[in-house]
Amino acid sequence: MDDRIVNNNWSFERGHYIQDPIHFGQHCELRGNKVYFFKTKEELSVLGCYFGQLILYDKKMNDWTRYSEL
Repeated sequence: MDDRIVNNNWSFERGHYIQDPIHFGQHCELRGNKVYFFKTKEELSVLGCYFGQLILYDKKMNDWTRYSEL
């Protein structure tokens, strides 16, 4: 699953807005099952990456965020 997440560009679709678009290595990095965003210094948990969608969970806001593959 790591390759599906890291090797794609993602566009914001729904949920807690971080930034749009995101690209791993440039805007964020994958740390185990969490995504760390450099600009906002936020860390979101990865719920899944299925059918061209990346779903993240923000524990602080108790909300999920969905990004779609570009």
